[in-house]
Amino acid sequence: MNRIITATVTALMCGAAAATAAPLTPEQALSRLKLSDGQPRKALSIAMDAPALGSTVETQHGAPAAYLSARDGGGWLLAGADDLALPLLGYGDGEADPSKMPP
Repeated sequence: MNRIITATVTALMCGAAAATAAPLTPEQALSRLKLSDGQPRKALSIAMDAPALGSTVETQHGAPAAYLSARDGGGWLLAGADDLALPLLGYGDGEADPSKMPP
């Protein structure tokens, strides 16, 4: 009986560790976006222009949640900052203004 309990607890701990999101750097987030299939053509165009990191959107605990990147001449994209998030969270034309974006 103890072996079954030990095996179950060990399996649950390994599963929980595997389900934890790994943080990405801004460069990793952009390259992940470029490599994923099915991204809108406009977002890929912004990503290919090597946008500069504008700001990092953080969680309540201060961990990166998303990276806001903008290119010169207009156009921005919001890339997921961990490996479990979608590669592309949003994109658009014009100037990126984080204060006007929904939470």
